[in-house]
Amino acid sequence: MTDDIQYETAHRTDGEERRAFRTLERGPGDGPIHPVVVEVVGSLLDVSPGDLDPMFDSLDTEALDALCRADPDARLRVGFVYHGCSVAIRCEGATVHVSASAPSRGSGPDPRQTT
Repeated sequence: MTDDIQYETAHRTDGEERRAFRTLERGPGDGPIHPVVVEVVGSLLDVSPGDLDPMFDSLDTEALDALCRADPDARLRVGFVYHGCSVAIRCEGATVHVSASAPSRGSGPDPRQTT
């Protein structure tokens, strides 16, 4: 599944930022979205998703999944921080965009370090 994740680097005035993202087409019977977030963040940080703290320790994953399933015609944006990465989820009908960004190594704190 990680083959579907794409990467880019943005140059900002305060350093570089790495971003990983994945776009999915979802149907009514599809599973929860939070495992996709964990996969994208793990890929960005170059760690196995299983090595990350469980997302439900910092976010109500059931509520997140319900928001992404609520209305197939809705447009929705949700943002939060997970493992030091800025996560954005954008739902546009059946299309869901999941992205995570973090400072490039050497241009700020290492997002893999938890506090």
